[in-house]
Amino acid sequence: MIVLMAPIASPNPFIELFRSSLEDRGCSVQPFSVRRMVANSEFVVILHWPEHFFSGYVSIPSLVRFFLRLCVAKMFQGKVIWVVHNLEPHRSTLPESLERSCYKLLLHFVTGIVGLNRGTLGALVKRYDISSAIPFAYVRHGHYRDRLGGTLTKSDARQSLGIEAGPFVVCHFGMVKRYKGIANLMRHFSEL
Repeated sequence: MIVLMAPIASPNPFIELFRSSLEDRGCSVQPFSVRRMVANSEFVVILHWPEHFFSGYVSIPSLVRFFLRLCVAKMFQGKVIWVVHNLEPHRSTLPESLERSCYKLLLHFVTGIVGLNRGTLGALVKRYDISSAIPFAYVRHGHYRDRLGGTLTKSDARQSLGIEAGPFVVCHFGMVKRYKGIANLMRHFSEL
């Protein structure tokens, strides 16, 4: 099976793990492009974070190109699967009404939705009044243990970070970005 995926690479290890899982099952995973859709009679498009095509710092021409690629997928009877990571983008430069319109337009092309948690799927259905004509699947978000290597005991982790035994420790996992409010989190924890 040909899988056309966007993005096909990312700093987020989820994409590499997702792609390699598909490849381990015999899929040929390639970048999402018109040329590849035209060249293959059967294909599945898998979209991760489609909001990257219509929010953030995206130009109108790139937005139009994204939806034109979805038109080609529909024209060639490709299946389009949206893997829902977030209910809404972490940051956007579009007015909320335009962003919602982009999601509603996206849903005209989507033939299946995969959610990484049940809460997001339920909220998505309510927010966009999604019909039961679009099949949903819940797939539990995997872990990164195999990718990160060996495990540490709590005491080994504390020692390697220079943290004495005893104090309560709060960890943040993921990329440190301004919009995630890490500074606020640290300020509030210091007040405890």
